[in-house]
Amino acid sequence: MGYAILLVNSGDTLHGAQRLVRVAADSKPSVQTMANLAWALAMLGSADSAARVLNTVKARLASSTAARNAFVIARAHIALRQRDSAFAWLEPADWRWPPWSNVHARELSSLRSDPRYAVLTRQLNARGCSSSMARSATSPHCRPPMEIPVADISQEARA
Repeated sequence: MGYAILLVNSGDTLHGAQRLVRVAADSKPSVQTMANLAWALAMLGSADSAARVLNTVKARLASSTAARNAFVIARAHIALRQRDSAFAWLEPADWRWPPWSNVHARELSSLRSDPRYAVLTRQLNARGCSSSMARSATSPHCRPPMEIPVADISQEARA
């Protein structure tokens, strides 16, 4: 899956999306795989397909794993140009995972002009987890303060 993400990030969105479709064709693809597929489909301009996949992801997501998958879900919302939904997922995200999730990630560039991005960055800097170099997989400071109520986030993003 990592190579597929690299392809999409380097501009070869079609081949990256094709690889993600093959991975997602597995009998039980992970929530992260499906969220990455939604992101790639949105990057291809297939907004309806991306939204359907993203809705499937949210339906499968358990509160206990929401924080771990929040960054990837937010990235799909960013690609769909849904800023409010993206911030709803970024704020409670566990910034230890995926390892490349940080406030400097290229995927977040379209959010940087939003005042909420500055607030998010200040909060992450205060906790010492704004970059992958500053945090470790065991750092409790980059965890969200509580379990994420998935239904509440989905409901808020729809409003």
